[in-house]
Amino acid sequence: MADLWKLLSPVAERETLTKFALEEFKGHVHDKDGLSMMAIGVDARSWFYAVCTRQYLPFVQSSENPELRRTLMYALVALANAPLHAHFVFDGVNRPSILTVPPWIVGCLQELLPIFGFTWSMANHEAEQELASLSKANKIWAALTEDSSTFTFGAKRVIRPVFMIGSEIRVDVYLNPAAAASSDDDGPCVPGFISTQPSLTHLASFCKSRLGWGPEKIHGYLRCKMWRAIFLRAYCQVR
Repeated sequence: MADLWKLLSPVAERETLTKFALEEFKGHVHDKDGLSMMAIGVDARSWFYAVCTRQYLPFVQSSENPELRRTLMYALVALANAPLHAHFVFDGVNRPSILTVPPWIVGCLQELLPIFGFTWSMANHEAEQELASLSKANKIWAALTEDSSTFTFGAKRVIRPVFMIGSEIRVDVYLNPAAAASSDDDGPCVPGFISTQPSLTHLASFCKSRLGWGPEKIHGYLRCKMWRAIFLRAYCQVR
């Protein structure tokens, strides 16, 4: 439903995901240290196709590709630099076969998500339908997806990834007109999952075993890219 994006474009607000998370600070999730962050749902299939550029598409259906694995990690680092909790939803076994993402990519993403403190689940059918249900049940504050049918299933808010610059993800934010007219939308978000802090130890292990990086490169990357994420989560704690 690409035409729906064009129809809604006049009311879309473009901003960084970090700005959205801090200004819309209403949906919270708590970890064991009392950390509080916005909770969003992410369409795993849309996420993959949004972060992987066309140069990788010929390798999607082939065997594992190291560069594609690294790209998936880089994208999650950027997502972790926004002070929010991301719950990824994967398409279920009953989704249309045309929507299938190769198992090795699904496995790689599912391996990485807990390292960044994110959670995931499998939908019964298509992920966008499950995300809409989580939105209507007030379990997530917004759904991040490229699929506009999430709106037709009743999601209250949709954030569409536009492009990524370094560790910043820019998104277009859409509010469902039906939700905007409803007074029920003012209540707080009550997520049903628990967030944890990113594990630098496990991320370092992934870089060594899966990417073949040496100690100096791992140390430099974590120091340069992950400290900002840790700081912003500490900031959430004192808001």
